[in-house]
Amino acid sequence: MNARGENSESDVPAKLKALRGKTGLSVREVAEQLGWPASTYSTYEGRYKKTYLPPEKARPIADLFQKYGVDRNEVLVLAGIGISAQPGDAESPRPDANLVPVDYIAATVQALAENIEEGGLSVSPQEQGAIVSVFCRWYNDQVIHGRKPQTLTISDAKLMLSLLEQFGALSGAGKQNA
Repeated sequence: MNARGENSESDVPAKLKALRGKTGLSVREVAEQLGWPASTYSTYEGRYKKTYLPPEKARPIADLFQKYGVDRNEVLVLAGIGISAQPGDAESPRPDANLVPVDYIAATVQALAENIEEGGLSVSPQEQGAIVSVFCRWYNDQVIHGRKPQTLTISDAKLMLSLLEQFGALSGAGKQNA
């Protein structure tokens, strides 16, 4: 952990491996029980360089490890969504990835709908969900790093959509013309 209570880049693999050690399971056994290829799980214990595990990966790992006596929260902290002791504090809550304000999501969805209508785009519900997910993940990253985003207006959301598309962050979602 660094001075802000965040994982340093090298912390996640070592901590995850130590937690797996408490379960008594091998990498292959964990991967099999999660229904993942062993190479996918082993990446998080080996070459993973990001500060936090993706929440969508941490949750199933936490659920599995809990069955073997590991506190679920110990894994969730590695995703920045558990409760982590901060320097000088008692246990203090970390932001949860599921606590994106409803008005923020509403502005994102409305901006997306307007962009689709204005651009004559054909975007599947799955692609729309992926785009909203990008916005929610951005919000979560901002909160985790101590930056509380201001209220999001529809025009701001449309601008963000444009920038995300320009920089390829939407991974092709919503770029298919009707």
